[in-house]
Amino acid sequence: MSDTPDLVLVRVEWHDAHVGTDGWVSKDELEDDGPYVVHSCGFLLTEEHGGKAGHITLVMSWSNDDMLHSVSHIPSQMVRKIEILARSHELGNAALFSA
Repeated sequence: MSDTPDLVLVRVEWHDAHVGTDGWVSKDELEDDGPYVVHSCGFLLTEEHGGKAGHITLVMSWSNDDMLHSVSHIPSQMVRKIEILARSHELGNAALFSA
């Protein structure tokens, strides 16, 4: 990962578009059931390092040769909260699974 930044694992809470009905209804039957809240985790890819402008870009997998897999672009206006879970230099010393 030649120009790869310190990888930051984050949890993003965001409001997604969603279906309000499952068929035909009158306007009077519509209810405001609030936002559809989604939680997504991944490595943060900033715009400076290739992330999409106006979005929070998350990467599920990032290889040593700078290949990315399972990339999600969440529109910034839909993001409600970003929580840093860990940074790559912290993960290197963590024992995540016991043998």
